Amino acid sequence: MTGEIALESGYGRSAPPGDNLCNDFQQENAHSFATLSRARGDRVRRVEGELTMTDASSPLPFVNRAVLEQPIADVEHTVRQLRDNCASSTNTSCGHSDCPKPPSASIRRASRFASTAGS
Repeated sequence: MTGEIALESGYGRSAPPGDNLCNDFQQENAHSFATLSRARGDRVRRVEGELTMTDASSPLPFVNRAVLEQPIADVEHTVRQLRDNCASSTNTSCGHSDCPKPPSASIRRASRFASTAGS
């Protein structure tokens, strides 16, 4: 073989439906929140296959969603996408993911990045 073949992670849109029920739930969750938000006239932003974010212009966090569609591969990139989405809104978003989380060291680096990104 000349090239490497990436192993299937079981998460994301490339995972076959029914192969991972947690992934199926997460994909449908992102799709449902985006569909409901569009029907209400709310702002919807997607990072294809990675993140779906909605903004209902409400201080109620449960209608302002950030749904991970796959495990976080690049913490800094994901934090930057969330911050960019929130920059145009004063609302609090409620993040939700059933995907595996990155190692705690990655989360600590992202926290430092998030606290200094606005400086």
